[in-house]
Amino acid sequence: MAVKLPNGATVHIATNYEAAKPVTVATNAVEAVLTVTGHGFNDGDFVLLESGWGKLNERVFRIGGKTNDTFKLVGVDTSDVDVYPAGGGKGSVRKIAGWTQIPQIIEFSTSGGEQQFVDFGFLEDDYEQQIPSSQSALSITVKIADDPSLPGYKAAVKASVPGGEPAAVEFVFKQRGRKAMAAFTEKHKKAWTVDTVLDCAEGWDLAESFTRKNIKLLLENYPQALFAVVDGYIDEVFNARQGN
Repeated sequence: MAVKLPNGATVHIATNYEAAKPVTVATNAVEAVLTVTGHGFNDGDFVLLESGWGKLNERVFRIGGKTNDTFKLVGVDTSDVDVYPAGGGKGSVRKIAGWTQIPQIIEFSTSGGEQQFVDFGFLEDDYEQQIPSSQSALSITVKIADDPSLPGYKAAVKASVPGGEPAAVEFVFKQRGRKAMAAFTEKHKKAWTVDTVLDCAEGWDLAESFTRKNIKLLLENYPQALFAVVDGYIDEVFNARQGN
């Protein structure tokens, strides 16, 4: 029996992508073959695929068996035409051109992925029957150690842009001890406003100045940003305290 421990493992997040290239053919095979004319990829590269096949759409795959205009998706079996209809896998791919390591990971855990079922019964049945349906959403939680000696906690705050893709704004959060944090939550317990953002952050990475007027404009355009900022601040402070 062999035992392997994950000691020394690292976690990286994709931070740079090449331009999208069209997928003109996607085959039904034990290992799917994609045609991308003059792709320029190498075996072992990772690509983000957008595909008409829902099971493969917006997922990352390692490629192999490349030729000038084709490559395989390593370990991806698309031979079942009921799941992967013939001719339906066209789309585009983007090569991941840069990775950034997530350092100081304290805990790495996953949740979800449980099989879901649908209950049904016929009029003549004494007992209901059950068939498998989908699986629950899978999520990954990564707990990272913070360095409280830094001038501020930085957190990426995502606010969904109406009609567009999610946008990321980086805020520089103020540091607070336990008593100061308790006073902060008491002060703003009735309602979160522009003053709440000014009280928890001291800057951002936008070109516009970090002023009351610009914060108000941000919240008017993206109301959900208020909750993302304040929730992100509270999570950052309390997680940092728990990790130290």
